[in-house]
Amino acid sequence: MFRIRITPTVRLAVLAVFAVVAAVLTGAIQAATIDQDSVPTIGTSSFEFENGTVAWHFANGKYDADLTGTLRLDNANGSCARMRLEYFHNNASITTKYGGTVCAPDGNAHQYDVDLDPYSDPTIDLLKVSVEKQTASGGSSFSIVESTYVSPSTWPDGIKITSKGVDFGGGTFSTLTSEPTEYGSVYWNRGDNGEITPRLMGYIWLNNVAGLCARMNLKYYTESGTYLTEKPGGSGCAPANNLHAISVDLQPYTSTQVGKVTVQLQTQGTNGSWNVVGSQTVDIGVEYALTGGGGF
Repeated sequence: MFRIRITPTVRLAVLAVFAVVAAVLTGAIQAATIDQDSVPTIGTSSFEFENGTVAWHFANGKYDADLTGTLRLDNANGSCARMRLEYFHNNASITTKYGGTVCAPDGNAHQYDVDLDPYSDPTIDLLKVSVEKQTASGGSSFSIVESTYVSPSTWPDGIKITSKGVDFGGGTFSTLTSEPTEYGSVYWNRGDNGEITPRLMGYIWLNNVAGLCARMNLKYYTESGTYLTEKPGGSGCAPANNLHAISVDLQPYTSTQVGKVTVQLQTQGTNGSWNVVGSQTVDIGVEYALTGGGGF
């Protein structure tokens, strides 16, 4: 088997560590779950938060963090505790929110379910999760027992579109199967104030189609599927019947509303019109990337 190798400028991030996301909570309507972080056990033997998870959602240009887990009080008769969430942007604190206060009625072990999602903002890039204990019985003051930090990320989707003589994918092409052996990528690049710029990277492969011209076209939608706009990339043509690769790096549109992109591979007809020969839709949500459109 003969292979031609072109190394892409940016490699696709490995997503295997996110296999657990298949069970993410369904969350807010129209919101995408873009990331999920495990929260390590924090606190002391008497005031402890365990089995923690932060599910990051994105909707209408805003991020929110849904903290779930268990707050455990043991040998803390009469003492009270709560969870504290502090939100940051560029290392500057935005605001702080608190969960409800729970108190141990005796010295035995007691567990309290935590499910907090009190705040959303376009600029959140870091969350400080803390266990707090009451400093004096019946008082209003609390002190932090222990904290940890988590931050949201977006994850790329794999793209491969195949058609007779024209394909889109990654940087390796097999002459045995006559199609790319790797995936191209859609990256969901985050900007300021909730802006998202989808970036398509990969290669159009033209094989034994002398004179044929091809391009990529991106159609943008909200997370709920409302059409926003579409933007084509530049075209390239096969100079002969030999294998020809066209590099693609396309990021023409930025919006706080974009949540889905349909990637279209188009060829030009003899009348100059552009015709879709294949397409794939991908979603900013990490669950969709792993199970619905990522191709991994």
